[in-house]
Amino acid sequence: MVNMTDELITFTTSKLANQAGFDVPCYNTFDVIDGRLYSNMNSVGGMVDTYNRPTQSLLQRWMREKYSLNVEATSRVNSQDGLIVYTWDIYWKGIPKELLNDDEPVFKTYELALEEALQEALRLIIKYK
Repeated sequence: MVNMTDELITFTTSKLANQAGFDVPCYNTFDVIDGRLYSNMNSVGGMVDTYNRPTQSLLQRWMREKYSLNVEATSRVNSQDGLIVYTWDIYWKGIPKELLNDDEPVFKTYELALEEALQEALRLIIKYK
């Protein structure tokens, strides 16, 4: 049996989420102390350099509910080798599609595609909110 867990966001995504106003308390955090990065499993914040570390799905839901911004990763078959690859899309009412994803990057896993999409969506929120 495969051990499955929800994917936690990366530190880069966590910093962007903080800049975008993500304020949902999380069990997992990143703590930056004296310039060193720590992943803390028991903190709920409080330190000046603490960043919430939600799951990808919680951050995705937060963007959907707070900003009506939809982020999704999708699969398709690579025409060159027949393997399944993943890409992403962002839909945000009022923002032209060409500003959201015009180069269609390809990833080996769903989670990598979703992480990249979350980062791009957060950059849009920071820029346009």
